[in-house]
Amino acid sequence: MSCAFVRAHARGRNECQVPVATFEKLQCSKSNRFLSAPTRFRKRLDQIYLRAISSCFDEFNRCGGAFVKTNGEIVHFQRAAIVAVYADLPAARKVALTGSACNVCFTPKNNMASGTTATLRTFAAMAEKKQELLSMLDEAENQTAVKAIRKEATDLGVDLEVVTGFATRGGQLGIFGPDSELDHPWSALPAVFLHGMEAGTLVKLPEAALDHALNKATQAGISATSVCRELDNFCATVAAARCRNTNVELGRHELMSHNYGISEHMLNRRTLDGALL
Repeated sequence: MSCAFVRAHARGRNECQVPVATFEKLQCSKSNRFLSAPTRFRKRLDQIYLRAISSCFDEFNRCGGAFVKTNGEIVHFQRAAIVAVYADLPAARKVALTGSACNVCFTPKNNMASGTTATLRTFAAMAEKKQELLSMLDEAENQTAVKAIRKEATDLGVDLEVVTGFATRGGQLGIFGPDSELDHPWSALPAVFLHGMEAGTLVKLPEAALDHALNKATQAGISATSVCRELDNFCATVAAARCRNTNVELGRHELMSHNYGISEHMLNRRTLDGALL
């Protein structure tokens, strides 16, 4: 957790950056790990953890805040709120409970490129959509219809069995902000998904360039191996020169050097740090 609204010289101090909670990892045998019952249990357990976190915010706000000594100064924190949730995609899905669908609206994964406008996710919209799908399940005449409805729920990113632990309790001020229509977990997560899209674009650009170069080389009678070796030799030369990017926005995460080239990573659809796409 990081405090956002404090003076600049105090914002990066350790006093302003503290761990909120640690989720206990549930141990499960390999044969049972992906069965429905353990999966549902893990989902519910995650939301219990999130509810415990949100209850700390609720209690802090009910008490009128607190005076905290930060970097030698006394700062009055009147209210605690979650401005944004920074996490990788699997962790973000645990918060949003939207699966592969858009976390901002009800657009399924396969329709994200269509450019259509969908209803934005809010607590009210999610509850209404969930109730609609549950009513359809009650009226389903056979198992085929049940499977179709559950698939629709999965495509829309609506979990029919688990409720988010960040749901606002009656009469309480929401921990994401005062407006329940605009301030909620789904509005705090876009940065995660946008970063993933950005990273994907940056990976596809060099991959497409290498693919184009290999096709042109093959047409000219040059083997793909020769092209890859030339590219890798260039990368090795750059690595040997020990060039480093000093952009302050990168902080300590300077550009990686690749002593043995990058063509193998790209041809195997891996990012330049070796992670599988």
